[in-house]
Amino acid sequence: MSTGISLGQDKEIYQGTYRVGNLSGDANFGYLLSGTDTILDGGFSLKSSSLEALLKENDSSFSILGNFAYGVPQGKWLFQFGEFQTDSTSQVVGYQYRVNVNGNQEEIEGSLENGRPQGIWKINSKRIEDSQIADTLFHSEILFEGGVPQQSFRIATSESTLVGRFLRNGLAHDSWSLFSNDEDATENWIFNEGRLTRIEREDDGEVISSEIFPNSFSASKTIHVDAGFSTLVSLYQSKVSGTWDTSKGISGLLLENGRYYAKIDTLLGMFGNTGFRPEFNVVVPFYPLNETEKQQLDSILMLTKESKQITTSLLASTQLNLLKRSDDEANYLHRVLARIQQEYEMPLLQLVRFNELDIVDCLNRKKLVETLFPAGTPSISIKVTPDDGEAPVFLGPDHGQFNFSGQDLESIHQIASYMHKSVEQVANQLNGKLAFDKKQQEFVDLEETLIAKANRLNQYPDSVLGKLTRAQSRALKHLRHTSEQLLASYSKMEVNQEKLRRAHILISCLEDLDSLSGQILLLPRNAVEIEEKYKDAVFNPFTATIMEEAVKRRITSTYKTVLLPYLLDAVEAQVNCDNAKEMTSLFRDLHLRMLALREEDTKKLERKLRKVQDPIAVLALFDLKPLEK
Repeated sequence: MSTGISLGQDKEIYQGTYRVGNLSGDANFGYLLSGTDTILDGGFSLKSSSLEALLKENDSSFSILGNFAYGVPQGKWLFQFGEFQTDSTSQVVGYQYRVNVNGNQEEIEGSLENGRPQGIWKINSKRIEDSQIADTLFHSEILFEGGVPQQSFRIATSESTLVGRFLRNGLAHDSWSLFSNDEDATENWIFNEGRLTRIEREDDGEVISSEIFPNSFSASKTIHVDAGFSTLVSLYQSKVSGTWDTSKGISGLLLENGRYYAKIDTLLGMFGNTGFRPEFNVVVPFYPLNETEKQQLDSILMLTKESKQITTSLLASTQLNLLKRSDDEANYLHRVLARIQQEYEMPLLQLVRFNELDIVDCLNRKKLVETLFPAGTPSISIKVTPDDGEAPVFLGPDHGQFNFSGQDLESIHQIASYMHKSVEQVANQLNGKLAFDKKQQEFVDLEETLIAKANRLNQYPDSVLGKLTRAQSRALKHLRHTSEQLLASYSKMEVNQEKLRRAHILISCLEDLDSLSGQILLLPRNAVEIEEKYKDAVFNPFTATIMEEAVKRRITSTYKTVLLPYLLDAVEAQVNCDNAKEMTSLFRDLHLRMLALREEDTKKLERKLRKVQDPIAVLALFDLKPLEK
């Protein structure tokens, strides 16, 4: 680090390593000392690139060039961010070694006046191949005056282009149109002095028109074109066929453009500048909250966040997932909690999101309730689906005092309060059952492993399961049942050293059961491999062609009709922790033996197989050790 060159009283140059947020690199900038404050002044440069990182795997490079005037960003600025890889191939050019790179490069450039965008700002994201620009992934060009967008703008990707315009006050106006590369308009947003009146979208050649805010507002507020506005548009669009994906089309382009500007806003904000964020403005309806509603909203947010913390913790609890296998009441309460999460918590978390986006007061209360609960507000009586039989209806504390019928924040507050009370009651009951001792972390770690291994036995894809025969499916199902029985028995044990020892044994056992399941799942593939292996090319003199013909049929028939049924029956009848590994080995060894027999002289073996049908004797003839009784 160097701080050496004086430019006058209290003004200096810094040269050395510097960090801004999560960016660290080589810096060069001027600054002033004013008391205990350091004020950036003059040119500013911060760069980072690493040839070593590039050659090893990839390099995340960046370059920030600009100017400050007494702590305020001023003049031209250029931001570059790159993600590059190389194939390590180098060439000598003059007296320099050069390597080609592949990756992406982002460039954001423009001028600032008193920390606000001024003039044309350009954003470019390019795909680089062999150190050449292969494609422009994203391009944005917008004119600003004092941070307010002006006149026409253009945002483009490699697939489409968005054009539109702003009024002098930064409000969106007229038609914003998205064109595909063949110059056909695929989407139009129609604005009237900031108010989005209509969206037109092309869907399979048909233009679908959806009204958003067709009429003037009795009260309105101005917001930025951001994720909050995109969410409002999706909520207010008139009912049309299909769904609207806010991550695509015009909305997707605007959100992506906004992310680039937010990135620069965050960087400049770390230098103390808070005025960069451009004002891409629109007008939306405004339904201000009175003091009572503000208090209700604050309470709803708090109750929802607290309830979420409890439900998330309990539903993910390893102890509870074990306990519910052997305790009917714990299983019932677990299901009640899951139902509360689905019917109460998830809708209210939408309200939490709306509040984060600052759009709660852009929805009238009736629409807010209908948006959160499109199928109607939940019932006070919480019904759960039991494993079998009937489960009692759950009623939370003081259930008779709650009324969800209103279409206002008071009704939503009642829902949140009832949810919170119910969650607390269920949690108290479950915590009493769990008697969780945080000091026994070894149990926690072991039981998390147990649950993960047990769940693995139930997570094989349908594409694999569909290829199994009935006998193979029965054997696999029995292995799953065995693992569940082992866990249920384990969960009933008293917490002591013996249970700890049993947990270690069960982990090894479940691994063996999983390996055995894997061998059973391989049987269809093994069958195809054996069938192909036991084919010979035979010349047919009548057709003068080479045909494939099955050989050593006595061996393959015995494998299919004697040995495999014997092994699958053994899995169903006698698998346990002691012999699961032995069974796995026998399945694997039998397959390898079948492949080996194809290359051996087996005439003598085939003669013996005509007289022997006992699987134990057949295994001996195959030079394989049968299962121990």
